[in-house]
Amino acid sequence: MRLLIFALLLLAASVGLALMAREDPGYLLLAYDRWAVETTLITALVLTVAATTAVVLLLRLLHLLTSLPRRLEQWLRRRRQQRARRLSSDGLVALAEGRWKVAERQLARSARNSDTPLLNYLSAARAAQEQHADERRDRYLRLAHDSTPGADMAVELTQAELQMHEGQLEQALATLNHLRSLVPGHPYVLRQLTELYQRLRGWEELHRLLPELRRHAVLPTAELNRIASRVYGSLMRLAGQAGDAGRLEALWQEAGNDLRLREEIQFEFVRQLYNSRSMDRAEQACREAIQQGWSDRLVQLYGFVEGRDARQQLAHAETWLRSHEQNPVLLLTCARLCQRNGLWGKARGYLERSLAVRPSAEAYQQSAALFEQLGDTERANTLCRQGLHLAARQIEQAALGINP
Repeated sequence: MRLLIFALLLLAASVGLALMAREDPGYLLLAYDRWAVETTLITALVLTVAATTAVVLLLRLLHLLTSLPRRLEQWLRRRRQQRARRLSSDGLVALAEGRWKVAERQLARSARNSDTPLLNYLSAARAAQEQHADERRDRYLRLAHDSTPGADMAVELTQAELQMHEGQLEQALATLNHLRSLVPGHPYVLRQLTELYQRLRGWEELHRLLPELRRHAVLPTAELNRIASRVYGSLMRLAGQAGDAGRLEALWQEAGNDLRLREEIQFEFVRQLYNSRSMDRAEQACREAIQQGWSDRLVQLYGFVEGRDARQQLAHAETWLRSHEQNPVLLLTCARLCQRNGLWGKARGYLERSLAVRPSAEAYQQSAALFEQLGDTERANTLCRQGLHLAARQIEQAALGINP
């Protein structure tokens, strides 16, 4: 558009000069020393315009020639960038499709000229990881670190993820601990550490991490409570195996009201008290837990706990019959407690009621033990066989996926 306007103006000026020349071409005399140039004014103007145009064109030509290498370099760079974008796109598609070797090759080749070399190298590292090429993976991670200053967090997080995926848990732990020292309280680092400690069964370390997880709200409350339950249950199990009743009690108190109301924590606490032979505390804790919320597992465990006062323990169990008179687990527990108190007839009655409600191998075994104590060996043997047949049938049903 500008060129057209310029041409029109030039044409108009030429027409104007031609008309002026017809009327009066003018006269121009230039003299210097012994030299003199004489011409018409119109001719002088035309020569001046032509000379000026020639100079301008010459200057532009010189500028074009001097800038040609730079322009050529820019053009080549654009071509390389376009090719790199195409290769990067193809490489990411190959990565998504699981063509690891193709993805690695295309992403690595295009990284140097890519607009996002960090993304290329990190993706190439993932492709190498899938081929179990740890050395190439680590080399791409180093290149990613060098390509983008200030991207340490992204690179090391990717490194930790890949190490965990490959099962290099100790290396991943070192990487995540380094990141945690650099950025304390980073939610994703804490989440990765939580997963890693669970895989390593590092319950003490995860126990120390729990307050930070709560403070930074890293996980949903339900998931955090599930993890906390697993941590405290595991620590209680370790304390029970070591016979450390003091540690068990400390963990129970530290767990807090929410966790202490969870059936799995109550059961593990009582079970480990039983294992550490703290029977009186186990009886008290089991009884209180059952009173807070019914649990067949806890009721069953209550029959094995040998509290100081066996008669009082039986009395507690029998009070629960008022609301659970047809519960076979409670009936079996009452039978066990009756046997501990030497109440053979009453124990037999509870066992018969338990078997009538729901036969179980455990009830048959307990009945056989009772008749063995009473000297009725034949009856005891019959009950043992019935129990074995029932247990075998249940195992077979479980193997076939049949609900009894």
